[in-house]
Amino acid sequence: MLEESYRHSIVKIAACVLCAVLVGCDGSQPGNSAPNDQVQTTASVNNGPAGNSGLSVETVRYPLNVGLADQWGPENEHYRLDFTLSNGNFRVELALIDGVEHSLLVPAQTTAVFHARMFSPGDSFDLGSYAYAASVPDSSLSGVAYFTDSYVGVDTNFDDRVELDEQFNVVDGLVQLTGVLPDIVIEFSVTLSSGQLVTGNYSGLYDFTQRF
Repeated sequence: MLEESYRHSIVKIAACVLCAVLVGCDGSQPGNSAPNDQVQTTASVNNGPAGNSGLSVETVRYPLNVGLADQWGPENEHYRLDFTLSNGNFRVELALIDGVEHSLLVPAQTTAVFHARMFSPGDSFDLGSYAYAASVPDSSLSGVAYFTDSYVGVDTNFDDRVELDEQFNVVDGLVQLTGVLPDIVIEFSVTLSSGQLVTGNYSGLYDFTQRF
């Protein structure tokens, strides 16, 4: 569970690091990003042990060394936390959410990305197993830990970027979170809309940022 004392301390640290680079500290989802002419800059975040973390698509292994954990808080009887795992840098973009302008980090100059929107039942986030759910929250998901709006992207044309045509939605799978804060381990096995099976794990550092 993200205990209150730890959550506030890590949020404060992450906010200070990000604010120093970004000036502002708000967030959004990649699907709501602003046009390219609103890109502000390129920012690095905490780097984890690339040699120990990565994702595999068929026989190809890609390193993962950056972890973002955006806390969106209570939502539809669940507590929402979005994970984005990548390598390389992030660029800052702007987005409008419910009429409010936010800044967000979007992976850039990277060879692999894994993103998942996680929902833990209740008013706090618990570690454990999360199954993919295709639909938005409804009564059938009450009390269930699940993830949705997930995708995997890998650089297949070797230009150090994951373009939109190199990203595929997750259509099935599991995400497992284990460990003891702050040493969270993420393991995932997911099926993509392309039919490919992707497995991976991440045990590096995270930037926890409160978004509510």
